[in-house]
Amino acid sequence: MAITADNARQYPLVAKIDFVETDLPAASTAYAAMTLPPNAIVTGGYLAVTTAFDGGADVTLAVSGGGCSLSATDADTGTSHNALTLTGVKQDTGDTVDVTLGGTIGGTAGIAHLVIEYIIDNRESEVQDD
Repeated sequence: MAITADNARQYPLVAKIDFVETDLPAASTAYAAMTLPPNAIVTGGYLAVTTAFDGGADVTLAVSGGGCSLSATDADTGTSHNALTLTGVKQDTGDTVDVTLGGTIGGTAGIAHLVIEYIIDNRESEVQDD
């Protein structure tokens, strides 16, 4: 069977979620940062800490769900920029992308943002000419 060419194209969708240390009041609790729609496939993303979290020693941030993840990354030693690990799995019914704070909590200075890039299966923004 031959591959059938498809001229449909879509633009990637990008969500940027800003949050501060006090948005994550309890350690080891997953907080939904965004909801992916049905048929979404995460194609890229990163977590950036722009101001160190000052809650104490060993403060970490982890990302999970929606076909992407990031193991506990250091959030208390300064700024960082960490790419997400992707599974390429289509979220048939949708899902949330969650952020979990680990370590000692109680600070107020931390600032971070999560960027999720995704496409939606069978969606098209325009048709490319041959």
